[in-house]
Amino acid sequence: MDTKIKTEIRMQLNGWLDSVLRVGRSHQTCVRLSLSLLLIVSGGIVHVGLAQTLKFNSPLTYSAGQPYVVASGDLNGDGKADLVAGDLTNNDLVVLLGNGDGTLKPPATYHQTSHPRFLVTSDFNRDGKLDVAFGDSPAPASINVLLGMGD
Repeated sequence: MDTKIKTEIRMQLNGWLDSVLRVGRSHQTCVRLSLSLLLIVSGGIVHVGLAQTLKFNSPLTYSAGQPYVVASGDLNGDGKADLVAGDLTNNDLVVLLGNGDGTLKPPATYHQTSHPRFLVTSDFNRDGKLDVAFGDSPAPASINVLLGMGD
């Protein structure tokens, strides 16, 4: 097996072992699990995909103010991934709807009264439409939820 692959497997195994130890498993259990995983990997059951390199196209740049956080989700219900960015400087949420081919439509800006420092997308009210929540951390902290209308 290639040295680079072995090193990558060892690093991932060590990270996995550390995370298992942090959740309260005994060292003996971790060693058993690690040895089992190592036997599977060395036995050839797991395909060698660790040596593959990632390749990307040149980046596309979109105007979004000065974003501090970015989240994704299907904000308008069209089955395409969209982005929402929190612009701390201007207190804006900037929404970029996806075209479905990796590109985005021009941004729509929604001004807020507080800084969108933390950002998450989810269907908070369970109406089938994605919502956006953001938080502001300096005191007094607040959490704002914008219920999606599906458009």
